[in-house]
Amino acid sequence: MIYVGTEKFIIDILEEHFEDLGSLWLRREASVFRGDWDLSRLAELEEQALAHLDGLCLAGVHAADLAAPALAGKETTAGIAASLTLMRLGSASYERAVVEAFAVAPETAREGIRVGLRHSDIHGISGVLLDISSAGNPGLRLAALDVLAFHRRQPPRNLAEILAVPPELRVRMCEGLGRFGGPWERALLRDALDSGIPELQRA
Repeated sequence: MIYVGTEKFIIDILEEHFEDLGSLWLRREASVFRGDWDLSRLAELEEQALAHLDGLCLAGVHAADLAAPALAGKETTAGIAASLTLMRLGSASYERAVVEAFAVAPETAREGIRVGLRHSDIHGISGVLLDISSAGNPGLRLAALDVLAFHRRQPPRNLAEILAVPPELRVRMCEGLGRFGGPWERALLRDALDSGIPELQRA
């Protein structure tokens, strides 16, 4: 058991908040475009996840100590929970830790951090994300671009260069370009719409 001021927290409960936050938010992401879900069910799921996030943030630095190691792990759900928690705590050092981990994390953890950054205040790290989106491997660039596009931030100047990506990254590329409003090329749109891949066609 740990104490923060007059409040006491049980480590096991914090760990439960952390695990449930990650799994619930991943379910939320998977449910957004499901045809058998409506807004009320989605709102209920998000409310449950946010309650776990609130519980973590009440513990302050102790929640940060729990979340930080997960940034270097391999689990998507842990990456989601860690980035949401650290970004919500609002410390510049925690924000730096998240974006630094984003740049070097294994792909599965980076995916979780990407989701967490989508739903966090990125004002303090948007410049770093812009730098990441302009250089590096295509997967990392597109992940950073996706976060910037989700928040409707300024796109990188060399945005057109992201059109040259491997086929497996086309969905992420089109999602980002869609939120930025382009640049689009006729051949790119034709190939995506004729691909027969529902995720790519929707993007």
